[in-house]
Amino acid sequence: MVSNTQMPKVSVIVPNYNHGCFLKKRLDSIFNQTFQDFEIIFLDDASTDNSMEVFAQYASNPKIKKVLVNKRNSGSVFKQWNKGVRQARGEYIWIAESDDYADPGFLGKLVPLLDNNKRVGLACCAFHIVDSNDNITGSFADYDIPRLRQDRWKADFINDGRDECKRFLLFGNTIPNVSGVLLRRSLYDKVGGANERLRLSGDWDLYVKILLSSDIAFLAQPFNYCRVHEESMRSRTADTYIYEKFKVAQSVIKKAGIPENGILEASMQQILRLITSSEHSAVPQHYLSVSGKLILVNWKHRIGVRLYIEAVTYFLQYIRFKVALRTRVKRCVGKLKLLHNTRDNKT
Repeated sequence: MVSNTQMPKVSVIVPNYNHGCFLKKRLDSIFNQTFQDFEIIFLDDASTDNSMEVFAQYASNPKIKKVLVNKRNSGSVFKQWNKGVRQARGEYIWIAESDDYADPGFLGKLVPLLDNNKRVGLACCAFHIVDSNDNITGSFADYDIPRLRQDRWKADFINDGRDECKRFLLFGNTIPNVSGVLLRRSLYDKVGGANERLRLSGDWDLYVKILLSSDIAFLAQPFNYCRVHEESMRSRTADTYIYEKFKVAQSVIKKAGIPENGILEASMQQILRLITSSEHSAVPQHYLSVSGKLILVNWKHRIGVRLYIEAVTYFLQYIRFKVALRTRVKRCVGKLKLLHNTRDNKT
């Protein structure tokens, strides 16, 4: 175990659930960092695969400070993040997801960004996208958000956090992989950690909370490998994802002091486009809950009559669909009853 006499610079939180097949690659990439002043807190969320057998090979390493194993799955990766950070002693936090891995220079490049810039609360880098077999299949540039300003993420930068929230994080999560992020621990604690009530957007919400009182540093060189595979794909039901997107946008709007003008309307328009995208157009059953939340948020923030009307329109579309379906079912039932009665009369 790590000595109690010397506090490590970085606490590496490794939350795992059923990633036994990727865990060796992940842990090796941490132990092989050129920057070695770190401790590891490993958490397993009641895995049913061979994760603990894989981890047993590393359990005696002196870098391992804590091993936290749940008997029952927590149902929330953000709960695991907070649980790990509570055990951490480092000045900086690296949440290293168990299916990703890192370049040996990851910490060596990001730690100085925080050391040399006391206003920076979050440092991150670009990443490669890899498949289950470690083949590189894409990059950070392939994500939708960077396409908003393709030139911006091609070079290193440090930016005021509130400006980052207003101009970019309001519209979407421009930091899509937490494994490529180094956080200042004091700010993580100050903002209350990750929101455990969010299912999908706890990372995005956390970045916003931290950057509303600090700056962001970005490295354009990819020192992180983000693994995309079947198990890693998020199950984003339309209503949950859009509702959480609104919650994060509300946080930015309220705390960053954004006036109710074009920038807010643009954000809401993006969310409305998501509803009508091909991804969600085939699920009319979601219209009710999605539209209800749209109406609620629009009314609460008074952000535009036109958007309010659009939300009501989607609500009415759902009602029309539901009424038409109910009518169709009644007709079918009526025909079946008539057919049944006819057969009874003949007998």
